[in-house]
Amino acid sequence: MGLLVMILGLVLLLGVHVLSSLREIRAGLIKAMGEGTYKIAYSLASAAGLVLIIWGFAHYRATGWIDVWTPPTAFKHIAVALMLPAVILVVASYLRGRIYTTLKHPMLAGVKLWAFAHLLANGDLGSIILFGSFLGWAVYDRISLKRRTDAGAPPIPVGGPTQRPDRDCGRCHRLSGAGVCVPPGRDRRACHGSLTMSVRSAIKRKTAPDLRARKNGEPIVMLTSYHAHTAALVDRHCDAILVGDSLGNVMHGFETTVPVTLDMMILQGRAVMRGSQAALVVVDMPFGSYEGSKEQAFQSAVRIMKETLCGAVKLEGGARMAETVAFLSERGIPVMGHIGLTPQSINTLGSFRAQGREEETWAPIENDARAIAEAGAFSIVVEAVAEPLARKITQSIAVPTIGIGASAACDGQVLVLEDMLGLSPRAPKFVRRYGNLGPMIEEAIAGYARDVKSRAFPGPEHVYGMKKS
Repeated sequence: MGLLVMILGLVLLLGVHVLSSLREIRAGLIKAMGEGTYKIAYSLASAAGLVLIIWGFAHYRATGWIDVWTPPTAFKHIAVALMLPAVILVVASYLRGRIYTTLKHPMLAGVKLWAFAHLLANGDLGSIILFGSFLGWAVYDRISLKRRTDAGAPPIPVGGPTQRPDRDCGRCHRLSGAGVCVPPGRDRRACHGSLTMSVRSAIKRKTAPDLRARKNGEPIVMLTSYHAHTAALVDRHCDAILVGDSLGNVMHGFETTVPVTLDMMILQGRAVMRGSQAALVVVDMPFGSYEGSKEQAFQSAVRIMKETLCGAVKLEGGARMAETVAFLSERGIPVMGHIGLTPQSINTLGSFRAQGREEETWAPIENDARAIAEAGAFSIVVEAVAEPLARKITQSIAVPTIGIGASAACDGQVLVLEDMLGLSPRAPKFVRRYGNLGPMIEEAIAGYARDVKSRAFPGPEHVYGMKKS
């Protein structure tokens, strides 16, 4: 009886986990049930499966033990020795340490080692079924991650302690895999140099697979941001934040995005990551950082992801970039595509004009979308494309489209934050202004200038008096 209950629990628990790896089926369920209901059902099924496994295995061991083979004593010692690295691997899945970046999926590696160790030490039928099932699932899930169209993004949200040393003080006892820095001696609260243990919020940050699963589901909300302060505001309402190369226009006054450099993108990407907690942060790859070859693109993308800790990169181009998108995706870098009007190509396009307004020009744009989707992009920005074409593209490809001057039928929308807030002096036709902050800010500055010139500021309440003796 206990063995059957345990098997039922395994089918339930591992079954829902396997279901989550079948991305099209998962997306269909989310569309039918709603994301919230799906998550509740998933959690309840997992919890029920775990309860059945625990009760069933305990009942089996108490009443119906079935020996299959007798492990040698040495195997038991090996199993005990394997448990420490198994625990370290599981813990490392929640930390941005070297173990995480080297293995990419340390949780699955830890489960495999844990299950293998128990198989070595236990020769009864129940243990073989229990731990063999977990080992088989972990192997399957690791293989499936390599084959998914949204593969490459971190499967486990990163939170907890994060190692951020500005320099090695030379006095630290560092467990580099876990990202822990502890000064020697009694005082373990401070470290000469910089504090290398920062406790991050436990809020789950969205990942590329999360956005990929939103195809035909709840629309994806995305805005640009380039600063920590605006990122904190955007983060509360958006699924994704784009650190766009439009910072060249917005922050630096360039006429185009072409002069933007990789270092500029990384600097602002760091700021946005520090300011946000929950949204997926996507960093643009600037002009000249990826077009030369797929190897150049990989090196640039690695720099961006390592130095900013962002969740994905974005690059412009259609069919001509498909090989590069596939190359990056296969190597663990989630890629957001960008087709239609591609601002980095302004010197060949000649002007910022909408694409696909004549039906005979649709075929190349459709081919671009299809090629990038099939190459492994987890989503595609569709910019300044005729509405009927954008709608058709959204219906014909398997990954979410994020429109900007495209169609309300897209799976999501993105705008430049400064455009929609009314800070940009000129904004494209497709922008709806949700605020008019430009005149408000100028009025505030003018008021400040008046008060300074008239010596009305600072007033008595803004200055410091002497301490009373």
